[in-house]
Amino acid sequence: MKNMSPILVGLFAGVGVSAWVYNKAMRNTGNNTKNSLTLAGVCGVISFIIVLTLLSLVDSALSN
Repeated sequence: MKNMSPILVGLFAGVGVSAWVYNKAMRNTGNNTKNSLTLAGVCGVISFIIVLTLLSLVDSALSN
Protein backbone atom coordinates (compact mmCIF):
# COMPACT_ATOMS: atom_id res chain seq x y z
CA MET A 1 0.00 0.00 0.00
CA LYS A 2 1.38 3.35 -1.02
CA ASN A 3 1.50 6.18 1.51
CA MET A 4 -0.27 9.47 0.90
CA SER A 5 2.00 12.41 0.18
CA PRO A 6 2.25 15.18 2.78
CA ILE A 7 0.91 17.67 0.21
CA LEU A 8 -2.27 15.65 -0.26
CA VAL A 9 -2.79 15.27 3.49
CA GLY A 10 -2.19 19.00 3.94
CA LEU A 11 -4.68 19.75 1.20
CA PHE A 12 -7.33 17.57 2.85
CA ALA A 13 -6.69 19.25 6.20
CA GLY A 14 -6.87 22.72 4.63
CA VAL A 15 -10.14 21.97 2.86
CA GLY A 16 -11.63 20.49 6.02
CA VAL A 17 -10.64 23.44 8.17
CA SER A 18 -11.90 25.87 5.53
CA ALA A 19 -15.29 24.18 5.37
CA TRP A 20 -15.61 24.14 9.16
CA VAL A 21 -14.56 27.79 9.54
CA TYR A 22 -16.87 28.87 6.71
CA ASN A 23 -19.81 27.14 8.39
CA LYS A 24 -19.05 28.72 11.78
CA ALA A 25 -18.44 32.16 10.26
CA MET A 26 -21.70 32.09 8.30
CA ARG A 27 -23.59 31.41 11.52
CA ASN A 28 -21.78 34.11 13.51
CA THR A 29 -21.79 36.88 10.88
CA GLY A 30 -25.43 36.53 9.90
CA ASN A 31 -24.74 35.00 6.46
CA ASN A 32 -22.10 37.53 5.39
CA THR A 33 -20.63 35.51 2.51
CA LYS A 34 -17.69 37.78 1.65
CA ASN A 35 -16.27 37.89 5.17
CA SER A 36 -16.90 34.18 5.70
CA LEU A 37 -15.10 33.18 2.49
CA THR A 38 -12.16 35.43 3.28
CA LEU A 39 -11.80 34.03 6.78
CA ALA A 40 -12.20 30.44 5.57
CA GLY A 41 -9.58 30.92 2.86
CA VAL A 42 -7.03 32.41 5.23
CA CYS A 43 -7.59 29.66 7.82
CA GLY A 44 -7.39 26.96 5.15
CA VAL A 45 -4.05 28.24 3.83
CA ILE A 46 -2.62 28.55 7.34
CA SER A 47 -3.73 25.03 8.28
CA PHE A 48 -2.28 23.66 5.02
CA ILE A 49 1.09 25.23 5.80
CA ILE A 50 1.06 23.99 9.41
CA VAL A 51 0.12 20.41 8.49
CA LEU A 52 2.64 20.31 5.66
CA THR A 53 5.40 21.58 7.94
CA LEU A 54 4.58 19.10 10.69
CA LEU A 55 4.42 16.16 8.29
CA SER A 56 7.72 17.15 6.70
CA LEU A 57 9.36 17.33 10.12
CA VAL A 58 7.98 13.94 11.14
CA ASP A 59 8.99 12.40 7.81
CA SER A 60 12.55 13.71 8.09
CA ALA A 61 12.81 12.54 11.72
CA LEU A 62 11.61 9.04 10.84
CA SER A 63 13.93 8.69 7.85
CA ASN A 64 17.05 9.07 10.02
